[in-house]
Amino acid sequence: MNAMTAGKPLQRTRRYAAARWHALPPRDRLALQVMALFLVALGFWFGAWMPVRGALQAARANLAAEQQLQTHLRANASRLVAGGQVAAQMNATDLSAMLAASAGKHGLSIALLQPRPDQRIAVTVSGHPSAVVAWLEELQNAGVAMTELTLAQGEDGSWKGDMLLSGPGS
Repeated sequence: MNAMTAGKPLQRTRRYAAARWHALPPRDRLALQVMALFLVALGFWFGAWMPVRGALQAARANLAAEQQLQTHLRANASRLVAGGQVAAQMNATDLSAMLAASAGKHGLSIALLQPRPDQRIAVTVSGHPSAVVAWLEELQNAGVAMTELTLAQGEDGSWKGDMLLSGPGS
């Protein structure tokens, strides 16, 4: 089949469509043109405008979240730097001593305080729930990271917790 005969069905279809178009009354042609224009506008709205608008809203939300995070970090930068400097100077024995002293200050009893080879310390502590929470907050403020925590409530209402802690800089 050559190029001349391959284009003939397409030419016939075009001639047929053109003949049908010209046979329509002007009012019907105008209605079809308006409908085609409406469909093009609808396609643009849902195909281009809405996705771009959604991406813009998502970008604005991400920007607001990042600005809020930056504000929070700037407000707490001095605390983070101070905690990091104190923690970097602490070794495992210093950290163990600090944990024991801090727990005693909060009225907690430490049943196990065991340094591990991976620079973490296994701690088993028990005491009143509010004292445990205050102690954990103090540790966090001192730059001590908690990698694992398991808390169980005893019959007397006290908490017993097993945790793995790592000091700053480790």
